[in-house]
Order: sequence, then structure tokens, then C-alpha cells
Amino acid sequence: MKSLYYFLIALIFVSCGETQWERTTFPSGFSLEKPDYMSISEAIKPDAEIQLENVNRELYYVMDVRPKSELEQAGVMFDLKAFSASLRSSMTEEMKSPWEEDLGALKCGDLQAQHFQVGGKSKFGPKVSYLVMVVDAGDDFLIQTAWTPSAQKTSWFNDDMKRIMTSLQRNH
Repeated sequence: MKSLYYFLIALIFVSCGETQWERTTFPSGFSLEKPDYMSISEAIKPDAEIQLENVNRELYYVMDVRPKSELEQAGVMFDLKAFSASLRSSMTEEMKSPWEEDLGALKCGDLQAQHFQVGGKSKFGPKVSYLVMVVDAGDDFLIQTAWTPSAQKTSWFNDDMKRIMTSLQRNH
């Protein structure tokens, strides 16, 4: 009986170990570093190129690919900074008591990107925090979005989600 007890204690410590990261390639030709606590999903947003989730931690990530030609057909030329600001503004319009933070420019692999955070009370649900990165990918632009209910937001949320987002690569 004692050995079973010690085995269970050891199992608890092993399962609480350091996060393991693995580069994962998706059918769309993109790859990213995925932490072991996130699972690949197809249920969050069916038209997204990449979807990751951890239901227990209430943590979600999606990556959408949009052709710049969609904007050009509407008479708008894609501008990374302006598009990011517009997206940030439209996201806060959908919330009660919103907050936002422009986190500025950075690199996502070898691609230019802008990222920001927004949060607040959803009009239809709980408080939520988003980390968003818009990436200029040549003929396309990518929108990476991670979110969690604000009550679940921990210090690893920003660090880990930023690592996922900046590790994104298009494998040719």
C-alpha cells in the first residue's frame, strides 16, 4: 500500500513538471511551437487554419488566413498598423467596460507583425482577455487570436501565447 502511495505522489510531481514545447506542422503548410498542454482542435472555428485549445484551462488559440485581395476588392489597401488598430477598435466595441493595449510591432519568424491585447465583459458571456497578432504574409494577412476568461488569466498566458504566435512559420 505504501508503494502505491509513493507512486501516486511521484506521478503528481511528474505531471506538474515543466511545459514541453514541440514544433507542429499543420496540413495548411504552417508550423508553430505548441506547448504540451494545448491540443489540436477542429471545433472552435471550422474555417480557421490552426486551432488549439485546453478546455480545462479555458485557453484557446486560432489562426486565420485572409487574402489581401479581399480588402483590395473593397477599395482598401492593406496597411499592417492601420488594420491592426481597426481590428483592436472593432473588438472593444463588442464589449462592456473594455480595455486595450497596443503592444506594437514585432517579428513573427521573418514576417512583420503588430500585436495588441483587449479585454472586457463580453455582451453575451463572461469577462475575456484576448492577445491578437496580425501578420503581413505577402499576398495574405494572418490573424492569430488567443483568449481566456479574465478570471483564468495567469502570468503564463501572455508569455506562452506570444511564444506560440511568434513561432509561426509558413513551410513552403
